[in-house]
Amino acid sequence: MAVDIFALANKLSVLLASRKPEWALQGYTGNLDAPVDLSKSIGVPDSVSRGVYVQDSPRVIGIVDLRHEVHRRRVLIGIEAQDYTATYRITVDGNNVDYNAAAGAPTTLEELKAQWVAAINADPTVGALVTAYEDDPGGYIAEPNKDSSIVLYGRAGDDFSFDAEITVGTADLSVLVDAVSATARLWWHAKQTSAQSPGSGTTPGTWRKSLNGEYAVGIYGFVERFDSGGLDRLYIELVDVAGHPDDGVADGGVSEWAIWTGVAIGPAVDEVAVP
Repeated sequence: MAVDIFALANKLSVLLASRKPEWALQGYTGNLDAPVDLSKSIGVPDSVSRGVYVQDSPRVIGIVDLRHEVHRRRVLIGIEAQDYTATYRITVDGNNVDYNAAAGAPTTLEELKAQWVAAINADPTVGALVTAYEDDPGGYIAEPNKDSSIVLYGRAGDDFSFDAEITVGTADLSVLVDAVSATARLWWHAKQTSAQSPGSGTTPGTWRKSLNGEYAVGIYGFVERFDSGGLDRLYIELVDVAGHPDDGVADGGVSEWAIWTGVAIGPAVDEVAVP
């Protein structure tokens, strides 16, 4: 059977463009356990290297995640300084669970984690709302945080408020919660060739916000395809990032409170077979 060289070359060209850009997190999001750095996500992108290079692709997908797993909210509690006689409290939707380490008498961090997780899961009210784990079943915790953290996941898709505090003792905690809401703004960059002024015959190399390119993002995230032909880079800015209104109300003994979000940009055309 004869091969139509032109048709084959055309399909291969489409596939070449369709594979780009490779899936990438925007630079400021860091790894899966790092919260969004809001100092680099406010206003116009401050560098030509922000966002993701999209010049080789005519169409891209933008994704914003406010949860590690869309069907349940996640809370990461880091034990930054342990106290084997402290009382560790968490509050879920206004319901408290206290873990008295002095009564459990742990002698290692592993024992403390195991006893605290057991106390949370044994509580009839809080245990019905969340499940606590010594290690993240989703595999999201990156070293070196894994050995000094416990993780909570909601049992249902509904949002819940979360708080933590040390009511007795000198322990220190950090808390990282999945976000509840945010606003995503699209910024596009056209590659500069020389002068930047419109009408000069050269490509203006500045960032510009997409017309109508502002989207409210809820707990289930956001995904959309965008035409990127003729443009150099795409940057998705996150503003008004918030947790639950009742998150972190007490936070005594919590030295760091952070909100997690994820932003990714990738190819928008499914790969198809080439005869």
